[in-house]
Amino acid sequence: MSKITLLTVTAILFALPAVRAADEWAGADLVLKVDTEYAFSHGWGHVLRCQVRDVLKGEFEAEEIALNVWASFDDFYPFARHRGIILGFVFYGEENPYGGFKDSAGNWWQLVSIGLGEEEPLVGGGE
Repeated sequence: MSKITLLTVTAILFALPAVRAADEWAGADLVLKVDTEYAFSHGWGHVLRCQVRDVLKGEFEAEEIALNVWASFDDFYPFARHRGIILGFVFYGEENPYGGFKDSAGNWWQLVSIGLGEEEPLVGGGE
């Protein structure tokens, strides 16, 4: 594992206390492989535009999601632009959870796990 990948994983895990390490997806209702791109920041966090590359678990048809990430900018920044990141979500219903996205039916999905695709380098990062 490259140094930049290790630093990214560490930053993600420490920056998002509600998110657990993602070695397995058994607890997730939905697992998506996405390309992330920073969209904007708001008072309590940041929003990433996530292009859905693959649905690894569950059923999902949208091509893009707007993911709310609540973390300091310095801790969150390595996660802001990445190809092939794997995100696990649990269905949360109508109430906005701590980190996640809202689907086209108006339901929220809470982010519960993050994994980095080993074959996918950080965008713009090279080692």
